[in-house]
Amino acid sequence: MRRFVRISGDARTSRLIVPETSTEPAAGPKDPRVRFDERFIDELKARLRPSDVIGRTVKLKRQGREYVGLSPFSKEKSPSFFVNDDKGFFHDFSSGKHGDVISFLQEVERLSFPEAVERLAAEAGMQLPAEDPQAAQREARKQGLSD
Repeated sequence: MRRFVRISGDARTSRLIVPETSTEPAAGPKDPRVRFDERFIDELKARLRPSDVIGRTVKLKRQGREYVGLSPFSKEKSPSFFVNDDKGFFHDFSSGKHGDVISFLQEVERLSFPEAVERLAAEAGMQLPAEDPQAAQREARKQGLSD
């Protein structure tokens, strides 16, 4: 995980990327450092329609190409929450939140990224990728170089 620290001057131009150090044990099956490759995430998003996943939490109504409903993030009387299946995202105008099905589960159900991916993969009938031992060795070498 990275965080930005302002050195001096304007916040938009003067930033330094400082890696955070972690004292957690090595990556395990439920560890948040387990990585999913981009192809797996893209395949997962392609198999699930956002309106189906989000429609279990929010009552959605079709409006043209999009689905509309009341925001799950704030109390409102007029719908300002939109889901677009073609583009694969949601947008909430009342709270300004925007994202895909993974970030929606993270926000609404307070899940971590790996937990949300695991839940969606089970729903889509996909096997989780096996942990690559060579990737763990590369990560260990990277950590050794950055210390």
